[in-house]
Amino acid sequence: MSEERRLFFAINIPEGIREKIYSGFSSDLPDGCKVVAKENLHITLKFIGYMGDAGIGELEERVSSINFPKFRAVLKGIGSFGNRVVWVGVDGGMGKLEKLSGEVNRALSTQEERFHPHVTIARNRFLKRNELDGIIGGMNKKEFAESFEVNSFDLMESHLSREGPRYELLFRKELV
Repeated sequence: MSEERRLFFAINIPEGIREKIYSGFSSDLPDGCKVVAKENLHITLKFIGYMGDAGIGELEERVSSINFPKFRAVLKGIGSFGNRVVWVGVDGGMGKLEKLSGEVNRALSTQEERFHPHVTIARNRFLKRNELDGIIGGMNKKEFAESFEVNSFDLMESHLSREGPRYELLFRKELV
């Protein structure tokens, strides 16, 4: 029997933009925040969960029918979900990302969930709300904004360990 694998669909952002996010903001975040590794910065389209090897081929087959056009996305601004997740927001291409997420849900015959496209840059462990808000305010003074062409989306596997997750590309679906 095959081992269960932890899977998700993502937009992997270009290396240069990942570098700008990581180098521009990781040092702003204190020890109370667990910074996401540079190579793990992405926009999650759909979290799948655990699935055996046999299901991976079916996922690939189902999303292969998606015929979605390439588009530009703009990453801009820093925010948080509650007091837990610190993120870079999506300013341009939000509607296209929402539609693409919907297409993935339809292809997989899964429930559409509330979708808020973003790039998680850290998880807060200990900071109080007002402390985190002050840090985010300072980060927003940098006026970060970067755009890129979304040419594809990827099925990723998340390998969890004490050192943090390591993501592996399983397959890529090109946009038209």
